[in-house]
Amino acid sequence: MGRKCICVTVFWAIVSTLALATCSAGMGRSNQRILSGLKNDSIVRQAVGDSIFTLISKAKIVEMSLLTAPQDSLAKSESIKLNRSERGILGFVLCDIRNFQSNDTVYGKFQPTLRITYKRKMQICILNFDMGLGKWNICDKNGVELRRYDLEAYNLLRFACMMFPEDEFINELLKTM
Repeated sequence: MGRKCICVTVFWAIVSTLALATCSAGMGRSNQRILSGLKNDSIVRQAVGDSIFTLISKAKIVEMSLLTAPQDSLAKSESIKLNRSERGILGFVLCDIRNFQSNDTVYGKFQPTLRITYKRKMQICILNFDMGLGKWNICDKNGVELRRYDLEAYNLLRFACMMFPEDEFINELLKTM
């Protein structure tokens, strides 16, 4: 009887030790993830400004549009409204801090191929992306450029390809990158 009691006690000691070890390990990882997210958010907030960051992060309507060159008579403009999960993916892709670190001089005309419009109450913010030049900018509702950056990561191009799978230009551009 005494031997059985000792075995049961040792068993429960091992189980409780494992349970406590896994709980503390999980909490450390989630705290690390939260701190990492806050670091990225603070870098992005500093790069674009508090009012733009708030508008982008709390927008009620997010619309993604493919833009065509004015001289292209065969192409058509497409536009879709993003649902909540798509907005989450877009936010994750846009908050890549590499996209906010530089604005190198390039010798070419900025012609956006993709536009994302954020709307919240009466505020509007427009993000234009020129995938060919590898540049993007932030504009107000009148189209006045507020900031411009280099597009270092092409995850947004992958997202655009996912949202517009029939668009030949986006698909071919993704293949060449």
